[in-house]
Amino acid sequence: MPSVDVAAEILLREAGRRENRISFDRIADPAIFISQDGPSIAEKMARAGVIFRRGDNKRVPGWEECRTRLLGNEDGPQFYVTENCTYFIRTVPTLERDERNWEDIETESIDHIADEWRYVLMSRQSPGINISELPKHKTMFEKDWERILGIETGPINIDDSYYNSFM
Repeated sequence: MPSVDVAAEILLREAGRRENRISFDRIADPAIFISQDGPSIAEKMARAGVIFRRGDNKRVPGWEECRTRLLGNEDGPQFYVTENCTYFIRTVPTLERDERNWEDIETESIDHIADEWRYVLMSRQSPGINISELPKHKTMFEKDWERILGIETGPINIDDSYYNSFM
């Protein structure tokens, strides 16, 4: 499926969960940010309205975080798998360790959902922004991002200290 179609499906699924949040914290495999012969998958999806953060794909620390969250602390587990997580239940428990590195899993197996799980647990998670917490003014980063996406926000102020720091 083309990346713009995937983005449309993501937006469709998120539409029913918006309530009073205006953003979702989306994390993706760093591979989607690679740009070799044109725009990256992340750029194409951003143009379609789906913006991702680059996931932390360090494998050994990531699997350690997964184990730690499953085991939990004195208050109990810090990660739960419910019965409707059928893909997780079908694939994650059957993953085998890498024979050369027992701290990692075998990468030839079907490990997509496990990788997603690892990226989320390794991220600095955000619950999103409540409408009442919406900032009154856009940051320079937000204005730059809108320019990248082709949304007009007015001319760049070259006197701004942010831009002067790069000159």
